[in-house]
Amino acid sequence: MDFGSLNLEAIVQSGVNDFNKVEILNEKAWSSRYSYPNTTIEYAIQAREISAEIDYKHGLAFSYLNTGAARNYLALYQFGLEDLQRAYLLFKQLNDTYYLSITLRNIGNIYFSLNQFDSALQNYERSMDLAVSIDDQQNIAYLYNHIGRLKQKQGLYDEALQLHLKALKILTLVSDDIAIAGTHTNIGETRFNMTQYEEAEHELLRSLDMCTKLGHIRGVALVCNVLASLYSLLQLDEKCIEHHQMALAAAHEIRDKLLQVQFYQNLSSSYRKMGLHDKAFECMEFYDKIKTQVMDQNFEITLKSQQVEFQLKQTEIENIRFKQKNEELENVNNLIRQQHKDITDSIRYAKHIQEAIFTRPSYINEIINEWFIFYQSRDIVSGDFYWFRKKNGLIYIATVDCTGHGVPGAFISIVGSNLLNQVLHEHNYVNTDLFMNEMNLKFNDTIRQTLHESTVKDGMDMSLCIIDTERKQVEFSGANARIFIKQDDELLCVKGDKHPIGIFIGEELKPFQSHKIPYRSGDTLYMFSDGVIDQFGGPDNKKLMIKRFGEFLFNNTESSMTSQGQQLNSYFNDWKGNNEQIDDVMVVGVKLN
Repeated sequence: MDFGSLNLEAIVQSGVNDFNKVEILNEKAWSSRYSYPNTTIEYAIQAREISAEIDYKHGLAFSYLNTGAARNYLALYQFGLEDLQRAYLLFKQLNDTYYLSITLRNIGNIYFSLNQFDSALQNYERSMDLAVSIDDQQNIAYLYNHIGRLKQKQGLYDEALQLHLKALKILTLVSDDIAIAGTHTNIGETRFNMTQYEEAEHELLRSLDMCTKLGHIRGVALVCNVLASLYSLLQLDEKCIEHHQMALAAAHEIRDKLLQVQFYQNLSSSYRKMGLHDKAFECMEFYDKIKTQVMDQNFEITLKSQQVEFQLKQTEIENIRFKQKNEELENVNNLIRQQHKDITDSIRYAKHIQEAIFTRPSYINEIINEWFIFYQSRDIVSGDFYWFRKKNGLIYIATVDCTGHGVPGAFISIVGSNLLNQVLHEHNYVNTDLFMNEMNLKFNDTIRQTLHESTVKDGMDMSLCIIDTERKQVEFSGANARIFIKQDDELLCVKGDKHPIGIFIGEELKPFQSHKIPYRSGDTLYMFSDGVIDQFGGPDNKKLMIKRFGEFLFNNTESSMTSQGQQLNSYFNDWKGNNEQIDDVMVVGVKLN
């Protein structure tokens, strides 16, 4: 089987043993770190989970090396250093000199990114000592390159050039083409700084040709950026702009917003030197826009990193019991235990805060005779919530599914609950479409989502029903949602609009439509989030889907509402079986009077 062509899920589901899965996942993660660091983290986390389950210390250490190296490219330096320090402790226990050297090299890289050159050099030198002790020529060459780049930063160009030339000689012998291409970039940049422009151009063009043939997109981006600077200095404006654009195209291809920010700023500077101020200003607008996105992206990655660590740390502490534990590892474990407790305590307290937004059962009993709510969050806190109110004789019910789950979803749910109360208080809407349109406007204003910019990429799927018991009518509007109404021998499915509350870049604010459904006393209304129908399980491990869910509701409508809620709880969890719950789940059932 060609594992190099398989995606993450295919590798995990393959028939190879767990030790081999870990090795395959870690190797794929390592090979992706330059151009696709997010992919590296995804594969490495999966390798880490399996390693913890089977007590495979080397796989665990390699996974931390992978995430540490990748987070350097994502500018998540603190998380990267923490991961690399864990990798170092584990490789030290294994007495693995080869990987200890590589780990120290990557620790040096993070200090280099932070411009802490003394710390970077100390780690490079420690790595070099280990690499020399086992005659790891490839790592020695990499270290020559890294130390050479450091010397460039210090203005020691002659020393830098000699180190890069030594690296090139070794890499040619071991046939590491990607590293050779990068070394030509380093040599070209050094000669550029030494004002050896013709030699610099020769080296850089050679690197560009190699990177293009190898499909090394990050390498193309970096070398084109240096070439653009060279041509700018030589006042070769056409070539300068051409290579700026090539650098940007490569950065966009690998979705590296950090590089995009740098390259737009450089292109703006070149346009300004050419007197093209309109284009320079346009580039700076892109710079500002992407810089904001980078901040959001880093926040999102940081939050995901924290959530992943929250889910994994306890497993690592409880399951990783190696035969030999030294004092350093025990100290790390104690620290992780305390961090886990602090995080869990904080989130459990947040759960009490979030539950305060849910409508109290005593209030629901005042406005509705028979009802049930089946609510099962995936994490401690949830992105789903329900809302009941009565005003001017009308009963308002909403079920809301905020984008995401866990902590991010919980934050959005608080915003959504407050807005529902605000719209109801400020307006006397008796139509669901007007209510939903107002919700959409206020949500986008609160979250600051517009056609041109978006501070967050979150929204809400929502069902809103207004029950008029005098006229015997349910009015419904939905944002990516639908409802069921049981009438006589028929289960009626009413679909809402296929867009959420919330708009994103390139989208227009879309209105919502209303649906008026007459009913008779004794009919039953069901509102729900999509977590229930998307759950995998059953004999074939497939999604529950809307059809099976509807059939279950239809077959149980003769039971009392309390009994229906209990039956639904049992049915859903039996369907889920041993599978993980993939999303928050919420179903609201109401007997119409």
